[in-house]
Amino acid sequence: MPSPLAKVVGERIRQSRLARNLSQMALADLLGVEYNVVSDWETGKFTPNPGIRGAIAATLRVPESLLFNCQEGGRREDSDA
Repeated sequence: MPSPLAKVVGERIRQSRLARNLSQMALADLLGVEYNVVSDWETGKFTPNPGIRGAIAATLRVPESLLFNCQEGGRREDSDA
């Protein structure tokens, strides 16, 4: 079962991918991974390894912290809320 944290990260990746009008296949191609890997991230099955997080953020044109800085409650680490 996906952890709540993995689900939050996955949803942020999905929303950012959709905002760039990219399919899972297109994002996978740009990152050099199999498309099912992107699906696994987005469903929270796995979280991206630290070594690829910068590439994901750069490809999606969002700050890495927007995608990956969160706490168990789903809030961003730098959030006051």
